[in-house]
Amino acid sequence: MQKKGQLTVIILIGLVLVIATAFIVSINKAPTGPTVVPEQFRPAQQAVQGCLDNTVEAGIMLAGLQGGYTQVPAGIKHLDLSNLSIPFWFDQTTAQPLTQSAAEQQLADFLNKYGPHCANQTVPGFTFTLAAPARSQVAIANDRVIATVNMPVLVTLGPATQRIDAFQTEREVPLGNAISEATAITNELERDKDSIDMTLQATMPTTNTIYNFSRLEKIILIQDNTTALPTGAFSFAFVVGLQDRKENQPPVIEQIPLIRLSQGEVMRVPVVAHDPQGAPLTYDVISNHFTIDQNGVLTVASDEPGYYVGTVRVENANGDVSFADARVIVA
Repeated sequence: MQKKGQLTVIILIGLVLVIATAFIVSINKAPTGPTVVPEQFRPAQQAVQGCLDNTVEAGIMLAGLQGGYTQVPAGIKHLDLSNLSIPFWFDQTTAQPLTQSAAEQQLADFLNKYGPHCANQTVPGFTFTLAAPARSQVAIANDRVIATVNMPVLVTLGPATQRIDAFQTEREVPLGNAISEATAITNELERDKDSIDMTLQATMPTTNTIYNFSRLEKIILIQDNTTALPTGAFSFAFVVGLQDRKENQPPVIEQIPLIRLSQGEVMRVPVVAHDPQGAPLTYDVISNHFTIDQNGVLTVASDEPGYYVGTVRVENANGDVSFADARVIVA
C-alpha cells in the first residue's frame, strides 16, 4: 500500500510539472501586452502610443495596397504604380500568394523600422530616450490586426525615471479576410486560367474591382466598404498576369498604299482591317491632316504641298490594339 501511495504521489507531481511547463511555455509564446505605468507617466506613454497607433495604421494601409507587402522584395514581380509596388499573386500559370504569417512579418518589419521614431516625443516636462531597437509582433485575424511593439523607452520626469517596455495597438480591419479571398482567387486561377471573372465572389462585404493595367495584366482591388481607418478606406490590391491566348489576337491592318493628291484636294481612302476573333473594331488616327470615321474610311486633305504621315490606330473589343502608317504626298 505504501509503494502504491508513493507511486500515486510521483505521478501527480510529474503531472503538475508537465502542466506547469506547458503553462510557462504558453506564457513565453504569448505576445507581450502594454506596460502599465504610474499615473504621472501616462501623458508620456500616451504620446508614444498615439504615434505608434498612426504608424500601425499607415503600415496596414500600405500592406493592403501592396498585396500584403510593406516592402516588396526585389525578387517578387510587381507593377510600379505611383508610389506603390503592387505584386503579382498570379503570373501566367502559377499562383504565388503571400501567406498570412509572411504578411505578419512584413508589418512587424515595418514597425521595427519606423516605430523608433515615436520615441522622439515633445511633451512638456518629460524627456524620452530609446533604450533598445524595436522588436514587434503582429497577429492578423480575419477582422482585426493586433500589433505589439516591444520598444523600451526611458522617460524622465524631474528626478524620476520610468521604463516603458511595450506598446500595443489593435485595429478592426479585415486584412486577414482580404488575404484569404485573394488566395482563393489566385488558387482558382491556377486551376482554371479562364475564370478571372467567375472567381470574384466576395466572401466578406467587399466590392471587387478589376483594373486593366494592360491587356494581360489586371489589378484586382478588394475594397471593404464597411471599414475605414483614419487614413482612409481599407483596400487590398494585387496583380494577376494572364496567358496570351490565341483567341485574343490584335486586329490585322492591311498596308495602306501611298496616297497622292493635289493641293486643296480631298481624298477618302478605306482602311482595310479585320479582327481574328470577329470582334467589332474602333478607329482613330493621330495626325493634323487626316480624319477617320468608325467605318474605317480615312479622309485626307491639305492646302500645303509636302509629305505627311498619319498613324492609324485600330482597337478591338478586347482592348487589343494595332497601328499602321498612312503616308500622303501633296503636290
